[in-house]
Amino acid sequence: MEEARMSQELETRYEKMWEENVWNLGQVEVDSFLRSQTDRRTGITLRIRPSAEVLRKVVAFQRLLMKVAPEQYHYPEESIHVTGLSIVSCSAEYERFDSGLLAQYVDLIDRAIQGVDTFEIAFQGVTLGSVGVLIQGHPDAGLAALRESVRSTIQEAGVFQTLDVRYKIDSAHSTIMRYRQEIQQVEELRELLTTHRALEFGQSSVTHLELVVNDWYHSPAKTDVIYSFQLD
Repeated sequence: MEEARMSQELETRYEKMWEENVWNLGQVEVDSFLRSQTDRRTGITLRIRPSAEVLRKVVAFQRLLMKVAPEQYHYPEESIHVTGLSIVSCSAEYERFDSGLLAQYVDLIDRAIQGVDTFEIAFQGVTLGSVGVLIQGHPDAGLAALRESVRSTIQEAGVFQTLDVRYKIDSAHSTIMRYRQEIQQVEELRELLTTHRALEFGQSSVTHLELVVNDWYHSPAKTDVIYSFQLD
């Protein structure tokens, strides 16, 4: 019952995001950092990588996006992810992290996921945020259980973290395109997105998690995988 309620709430949120943004493509929120050569924002994330089959379908959809919006920022395949938890939110204050702190995170997360089973995320549909295009992720109850276990373990340990400072994450989307500048072909992009609003990307069985030090966009050149965890 609880899983069904959470699923419905998430679907409602995705629909609301779509309705709020699909008719505002002529006035988007441009990410000025995408044009910056001095973006030093760095954070620590526990992230989930979609399956190879899901990624293949996402990349195929991205090719369509690139044809109508080549001027925008399209995430490389290596950067596409679902945020499990943002342990330290990206900030210019944190250009480097002490290796001892990273080792503590590894130990705490490894402890927190003991007994956490693998879970599923179904990727179906596209929606819009104020910053770009998102793939809708629909997780089972396992993702919420994982987040709560890791969150409470880290918070109770008293180590440095910024969990829930920006917001308490409860979504499972994956951002695949960000607005680098105003959209040049607004109607063409709106038509493409509307046509593919319910596109099926497939299902991922989540068996691994990555702890990474990353920039805001999880750029391959600015993201280091610190540890890969395996779920039971």
